[in-house]
Amino acid sequence: MKRALPSLLIGFAIPFLMEAGAAEEKFEGKGLRATMRSEASTIAPGQTFIVALTLSHHPGYHSYWKNPGTVGMPTGIIWELPQGFEAGELIWQIPERSKMFKYDVYGYETNATLLTEIKAPRNLTQDSIVLKAKASWMACNDSSCNPGYHTFELKLPVSEKTAWARGTRELVKAARARLPKPIPALQATASAKGNKIRLQIEGKPIQALQEKEGLYFFSMLNHYKIDPEQKIRLKKGILTVTLSKTDYAPDKIDRVKGILRFPVEISGKDSSFALIETKLD
Repeated sequence: MKRALPSLLIGFAIPFLMEAGAAEEKFEGKGLRATMRSEASTIAPGQTFIVALTLSHHPGYHSYWKNPGTVGMPTGIIWELPQGFEAGELIWQIPERSKMFKYDVYGYETNATLLTEIKAPRNLTQDSIVLKAKASWMACNDSSCNPGYHTFELKLPVSEKTAWARGTRELVKAARARLPKPIPALQATASAKGNKIRLQIEGKPIQALQEKEGLYFFSMLNHYKIDPEQKIRLKKGILTVTLSKTDYAPDKIDRVKGILRFPVEISGKDSSFALIETKLD
């Protein structure tokens, strides 16, 4: 499919649904629908719970991962919380490879649910609290990119005991299944030569591989080019991934961090994803 040059048109989003006092709010934007939900429908003092932001993409659109690549804007959330509440960093699902015009990018074409852990203070005397989240994203298709912004407000009652929203808890469980996990059996080292970084991974799961098909390394750091065909070599039980620095990469890079996608043979499922992090020699 031919891809047209992105236009400079900005899509103006309008609210889709907002229910006061609900543990869920939806917002219809250009290219996607954003839904924020709390897995807790009432909050108890000291409780830790998850708030989920689901991006449901319209046909032909994608949004961006924490490292989008050369182009694109990652989804972000700025929290405004009641006194004593704490929010963790955004927890990202495993990414997908996508395309913006001629550029290879990392993002999501299928629906994606991003998680944030919220912790309530032990001293909680209010009858209810309001969680405010200023969310931003970029939804792109073959011909346009549309930045989206919305401030979500979730009003939750306070109780002695937390009540859970069953549907949202199932959503969070499914999203957690799409998170990369460290695999202790894998050992990684990395070295630099000129503008190239050589990442080597070995261990029992690598030794079980018969071929390199299905393998891919998604860098979490926006220092490397997203090559259409990633340079990967599998030899004598060692997997070598060669990454090329971008022109805007910092002069000094001290580590390599990312997600290694495994083929079916390793996981017994459609695919498996391992979190890889190592210092750069």
